[in-house]
Amino acid sequence: MKSISRAICRATLALAGASCFVTSSWSSELGDIVADYLNRADDFAVTFSNKKLKFNGCKQREYELTMAQHLSPRMTIEATLHYEKGRLDYGVLNQKVSARGYQLASWYQLDGYALGVSNRVVSEHEINLPLADTIELPTSQALALNMRTKGLRETHELSLSAVRETWSAKNAALGLSWDKAYDNQLRMNYSIIF
Repeated sequence: MKSISRAICRATLALAGASCFVTSSWSSELGDIVADYLNRADDFAVTFSNKKLKFNGCKQREYELTMAQHLSPRMTIEATLHYEKGRLDYGVLNQKVSARGYQLASWYQLDGYALGVSNRVVSEHEINLPLADTIELPTSQALALNMRTKGLRETHELSLSAVRETWSAKNAALGLSWDKAYDNQLRMNYSIIF
């Protein structure tokens, strides 16, 4: 019975995950409660992060819900729902920006490192300006080959990525001279956990 209720909760969370991001006052506590319940299983993990930045004239919030399913001791699949919003207050030049997206990734663990393939899609990216209509930016999709390993210490991590990002413009109101654009990137990140 517990496995059935956990499966129902997983499906509900996956389908309605973005709605958890709506109210910031209780979203962090709700994310922790749901994550604690779902993390009781050894092969399934949930993390919820809520980041904010605020200073004079600027306010940003970012929410991320990540679910990981271990298929075997070496293979993991991750799904991430992402929502961010921001507001700039400069009198007539006020702006509101929001973006929604998701990412799917699979990881294969080897002896000292992990190899992964990921697909990230930012399907909606809107800018609201007081003197213009809402601007919907092109859809962004990024395919990446990833590698991560331990750094110089146990709390350090080194990650390398080869990313190809594609933007597809389907909105004629943008007035772009192109309908697709590409960007190739090599990324290196060294993280230290405090």
